[in-house]
Formats: sequence, C-alpha cells, structure tokens
Amino acid sequence: MTRVFAILVLIVCCVVVKSSPICSHPKYRLSGNVKPTFYSIKIHPDLEAEVFTGEVFIHIKAEQSVEFIEFHLNRDYLTIETIFFDSKKLFNNCHCSLPSDGYGYEFAESELIKIVRGGKKLIAPGAHIIYIKYEGKFSKTTEGLFKVGCSKNGTTLNYLLVTDFQPTYARRVFPCFDEPAFKARFQVNLVVPNPTHVALSNMKPMKIFETSAGTVYKFETTPPMSPYLVSFAITEPSYSEYEDDKYTPYRLYAFNASNYNDTRLLEFSSRVIRFYSDYTKFPYMLPKLDFIGFDRFDSSATENWGLVTFNTSLLSPENDVYDDYQKKAVIAHELAHFWFGNLVTNDWWDDIWLHESIATYMGLKAEEVILDNQATKYFPTIYMENLYWLERTKLTTPVVNFQEIPSEVRKNFNDITYNKGAAVLRMLEVVLKEKMHEVFVQFVAKFAFKTVTTSDFIDTVMSVTSDAGVREFMESYLYQNQFPVIFVDEDGDNWVLRQESYGFNPSLNRADFSARHRWTIPIWYITDCYNSTVTWFYKDQETLTIPKNNATWVKLNYQQMGFYRVRYCDSLWAALIEHDKELELYESNHLVLEASGLFEMDLLSCQTVLEYLWQLSNVTDHAHFKLEYTFPAYVKVSDIIKKYDKDAAHLLTRFFGNILERTNRHRLAKRFLASDTSQREGLVTSNGSSVPRSEQIEKCIQWVKNESHKYYSNNEDAEEITMELESPRYQR
Repeated sequence: MTRVFAILVLIVCCVVVKSSPICSHPKYRLSGNVKPTFYSIKIHPDLEAEVFTGEVFIHIKAEQSVEFIEFHLNRDYLTIETIFFDSKKLFNNCHCSLPSDGYGYEFAESELIKIVRGGKKLIAPGAHIIYIKYEGKFSKTTEGLFKVGCSKNGTTLNYLLVTDFQPTYARRVFPCFDEPAFKARFQVNLVVPNPTHVALSNMKPMKIFETSAGTVYKFETTPPMSPYLVSFAITEPSYSEYEDDKYTPYRLYAFNASNYNDTRLLEFSSRVIRFYSDYTKFPYMLPKLDFIGFDRFDSSATENWGLVTFNTSLLSPENDVYDDYQKKAVIAHELAHFWFGNLVTNDWWDDIWLHESIATYMGLKAEEVILDNQATKYFPTIYMENLYWLERTKLTTPVVNFQEIPSEVRKNFNDITYNKGAAVLRMLEVVLKEKMHEVFVQFVAKFAFKTVTTSDFIDTVMSVTSDAGVREFMESYLYQNQFPVIFVDEDGDNWVLRQESYGFNPSLNRADFSARHRWTIPIWYITDCYNSTVTWFYKDQETLTIPKNNATWVKLNYQQMGFYRVRYCDSLWAALIEHDKELELYESNHLVLEASGLFEMDLLSCQTVLEYLWQLSNVTDHAHFKLEYTFPAYVKVSDIIKKYDKDAAHLLTRFFGNILERTNRHRLAKRFLASDTSQREGLVTSNGSSVPRSEQIEKCIQWVKNESHKYYSNNEDAEEITMELESPRYQR
C-alpha cells in the first residue's frame, strides 16, 4: 500500500513540476512544423587565436501557426552576440520579460535554441528570416571546425582550416536545423585573413574580393542538402588538376600536390562519377569536385558534396600506407555517397545504412566495371568473415539501429552498418537479378533532394517484384542482429534444412535465443546433377526440404551471396571433400573458409578444415589452392589451438608448411616454418590455458597430434614428426 501511495505522489509531482528531472526527458528531435529553405553563412576565422566570428541568415517557412521556432546551436562552441527575427531584435527571454508585441529567444536542453513571441501569442505561418551574429571557437577534435596539420614522415609541414559536420556537428559552427531531414540551399562566404591561402567550399566561388579584414570568397549556392554536408576549408593553393570530357574540373589539394601533378586518382574519380551518373540515370549535380587531404585518424574520408576530405595517406603518391587498390576503393565508396547520402538522404541516423551499405555495394560495382578486378567476389573474405565475428561480440547491433541522442548517433557508423547492409543487398540481387538495377534507378528518381527511411527503400524494392518473400527477408535481416546457421541433414532422398540463430547471447540459453531470432532466407544452391537454384526458407518454417533427384552432394550459398553459415552433416562434408574437383574454384575455396568459421563457432571439428586444406593442395596444377581463402582458414584454427596447446600449434604449423611445399610455394613455406620457432616462446605450455576446452577443440588437438603427420607426402617429414611425438614432452 505504501508503494502505491509513493507512485501516486510521484505522478502528481510530475504533473505539477514539469521540469522535474525524474519525469522530464530531454527532447532531441525537431518537430518539423518549421523548415529552413535557405542559409547565407559568413565565417571569419582567426587561425592564430583559433576563434572565428560568424553571421547567418536562415530563411524558414512555418507550415502553421506555432508556439515557438526551435533549431540547434552548441553553446560550448558558439556565443550569440545578437539575433533578429523578421528584422526585429530579439530579447534574451531568460533575463527579461517580453513585451506583448516583441520576440525573444531562450536556450533549451539538447543544444536547442527557441524563438518565442511575447504575450503567449503564436508565431504566424509563412516565410520568416532569422539573422544571428555570433562568435565561435575551433574544435580541439576533428568534429566541427578545426585547424589541422599536413605532415610527412612525422613532421608537420603546414596547417589548414577544415570542417567535418557529420553527423551532428554543423551546430558547432553555425546555428541551424541540424538534422538530415531539414534540407535547404546554402550560400557560404569565407574571409581568408592570410593572402597566401585560398578558400574552398562545396561550390565554386562566384566572387572574390579584397577587404580590410582579408580576402572574401563568395561561393555559389548549393543544391538542397542536409546541414552536415556543408563543407569549407582554407588551405595553401597547391593542387593537381584533371578536367573530364564535360569540362568538370577535378582538383586534389595536398602539400606539394602541384609539384607532383599526379592526376591518376582524379582521372579514376571522373570515371567513377560517370559510372554512377549512367547507372542511376541521374547526372552529377555540382560544377566541380575537390579533394583535400590532411592528418585525420577518426576515419579515412568524408563525402561532403563537392569537397571530399581524406586522410593525407590516401591522396599522396609518396605514401605507402595504402596501396593503389585501397585508395581507389575508398574513392569509389565516397563518390557513391553523392547519389546515396547527399542526393537521397536518410531521414534520421537509424537509417544510415541507406548511405553506407549502398555505398559499399555500389563502390564494388564501380571498381569491377572500371578496374575489371572482380571486386564483388572478394566481398566474403574482406567483409563477411569480419561480420560473422562481430555478430558474436557485444558490438553486435541491428542494421537499422535507432539512436535518438546525438552523442550516441556516432555508434551507428560501424562495420555492421557499412557491410551487413551491403550483404543484404547482395542477397537481394540474387532474388531480383536484373531488376536490382531498376530499384536504384527508381529510388534515386523518386527521392532526389529528399530524405528517406528504410520503409521507403523496401517499398521501392517491392514496386519491381511481386514476390512476397522479399519484404519478409529484408525486414528479418535489417531489424534484428545476429545471423542464421543452416544445418543440412540427409533424410533418404532429401536434404533437410533447419536454421538456428548465432551471435552474442548473454543468457547463453541456446533454445530460447534461436526461438526469438528467425530469418526468411533466399537459399541459392547447386548440386552435382543440376545448376543453381533459388528457393525461400521462410522464418515460420521449421524445416525446408530439398529433393536430391539422384544428386550426390549439395552446396548451399552459391557464389557466397548469402549472409549465413552452413553446417553440413558429416556425410555431406565427406562427399564435398571427395568430389571437390567437381566444384568451381571459388566454391571449393569458400568451403574451407566456411569450415574454419564453423570450427571457430565450436560447430565443427578442425579435422574437416585440415582435410579439406590437404585436398585442395592435392591437385597437379594447384589452381584450387588460393591463399586468400586457405591461409585465413588455417589462421582461424591456429589462433584457437594456440590458446590451449603450444605443441599442437607447432604441429599445425608444420602441417600447413608442408601444404605450402606441396603447392610449390617453397620460399613462403621456408619463411613460414622459420617464423614458428620464434613464435613458440610466446605460446602457453601444453594444457596451460585456464579456459575449458570444448569438445571440438579437444578433438582438434588430438587429431593434430595423432593424425596430421600421416598426411605428409614427404617420408622424412613424417618420420621426423613421429619421432617428435614420441619425445617425453609430448607424453601426457
């Protein structure tokens, strides 16, 4: 009874005292009743003092009469000098009472500022203009407006002023409606105090003139875009330049760039822009494209429209931190954002996958067409193997992950958002085939200069297909974390599939966890009797039956287009190993990686992995043995065994070294085996790990110790290992 009374008192208090911290919750999102249409921004920086003065005109439109107008301003960085609303000076409502016909402003939680009208009157609907003069300070991080160095071999050579506003840092530099949904046009003016520097922004300068304060750059007005895409920089005028066949200038600003005049990356960029323009049937909208490099460590690049910022290492021809492929991969990804992110923008940051996942997916397509490098085929090894690991850690999140608090939004910029969404798009391509292209054409045409949600994208997908399974598939993969493992068993003339969920599970209750997580999955498979087939495994099905039709084996996840693991029954694994030569090269190497991943998850003995590695090396021309697949498979097994038994780890190294010898990689085998001696000292002693051994790990250790040497083709190696096994230190 006492507890009930206490709750009632709390409710009454909350009603009476609205500001009570127990009851009130900060408001993080704007209402949407008032929208900006145009900004005119002027920034005058002092590079020595690391401060600036600013002015902004914000043209807004109120859809209806409103009690107040609210927008963003970060008071840790900006201090207001004066505000006018429709040419009327505003009073600070915190310090005085408003006259009945006057306007005032007040600050609110969550970096909000409100304009209110005196006498409790409503602000009329229609067009209004807000003018704010203010002072600001540079950021000490690479968020907002900051001064940063360009270095070479650890020595800082010069400094530049640059911005990075994604996702919610524009409010640190100018008052604005700092959410992606509030698109507007921006006209930027920069005062450059140092005559040896130049100013850059999203658009070309339409006017440059001298004043007593310095050189003023007045830039052209942007297309409608979100505030986080506004970008400007003040830097030394050193650049390389390339002009495409449409006379669009591409410039790369970096220290001594004009001396190198290396235009290869710019030429590649122009081809990427042409590819995306043709693919989406929507041309690049801006009159130029600038790249600028500086020392940044938070990320490799940011896709500001018309002015992309990069880590210096990605642009410098002298720097070998990134190879040519990596540089072009990053460029292809960032330029994809011009369509998927800048032109079509997520409504809020829970849908950031519509930027990042599509950019990853499209970037690979651009690379493949322009560089002819089969980039999409390496997606499983470069991206998906890491995803399987991430999903089993505390870092796991759904692809669509709602975060309302600005400080938490940055958490959505992670490998799952970037790459799992791309994996879903690859699966979707299996189902839609050539209609996949139509999806992106329609998506861009319908939502250009607008903002979208995941539902908008799924609706666009459904407009090109009548397959009801598609929506269920996308929602099951986008709105829940973890991933499915497909178990394949034999039952007479059929293969029977069932699914279980795997991933980070604090409760460790396997049955309950799998019951909660189910997927609708497009299963793409091949057999030795018929070509690839796609069928649906719906989330409400307990099992899926595939008729054998006289086939000896079945291989699921053809072309590795699906995001799921496959655990074949032991007899089917044996059949796949025996008939390995009937599989395409890509398929057989993927099976090794699949098997090692299952061992890592404690679902399969390493014997299967190692026998498959041996089988791949047992081919005359060694064409089936690809290190980009086989070495990661070995490493997965080795990294686990090292934790439990250093002697078994040593034997495993000898086993793989022998495989390298068999595939004529003699020099690599020599280095590989030599490195084992130095590494062994850092490993635990036999049985030295305090972590309990699982059944699969115990089986693996015993197989490596008792069976692995029997596979050696070199009798001397086999005899040497046998003698070593009989030595006292291997005896239990």
